[in-house]
Amino acid sequence: MTAHPTRRRRAADGDAGQVAGRSGAGGAPARQLWRPRATGLLGQHWLICVLLAAGPMLRVLAQIAYRPPVIYVDTLKYLYGRYPGSEPLTYHYTLKIILVAGDLGTVALAQHVLGLAMGIALYAVLTRRGAPCWLAAVAAAPVLVDAYQLQMEQMIMPDVWFEAMIVAGLAVLLWRPVPPARFLVWSSAWPPRSSS
Repeated sequence: MTAHPTRRRRAADGDAGQVAGRSGAGGAPARQLWRPRATGLLGQHWLICVLLAAGPMLRVLAQIAYRPPVIYVDTLKYLYGRYPGSEPLTYHYTLKIILVAGDLGTVALAQHVLGLAMGIALYAVLTRRGAPCWLAAVAAAPVLVDAYQLQMEQMIMPDVWFEAMIVAGLAVLLWRPVPPARFLVWSSAWPPRSSS
């Protein structure tokens, strides 16, 4: 029994396309798959793409302009553990861990990466919750391109880490439409209250 001539031609064309796609020659079918997707994604998320392109460039300029990073009046107590008990919880240890791998520039770099991650997290949570893409990008813009945010990230201060914890907590709680009960119970029990 022989196959219909049209079916044989389609099967041969399909095999040739698969072989061409695998061999790399004439990869038009593979390109045709990702181009519309990429164009659609860039068209829908163009504003956050612009902000995510500008954010790292501004942070590189801040790293170049401020060498060493900005030392504030409270920085010494975080670096050297002066006035114990007055610093935010674990910031002194966070600095020690980062300083093992590098210098104060590495601390600023880590804080810049946190700033970019916060902008991405804000955008992701807002779009997941149904906000229009342009509005979510506008909400993430202050974290990505604001001068005060960049200055805060370039300083050796715990402010960025505190801000990142707040954004992370909000992202965990808002990621699902109804937060799991265990998160609600844990968030209401933390921090432990003193009985004084």
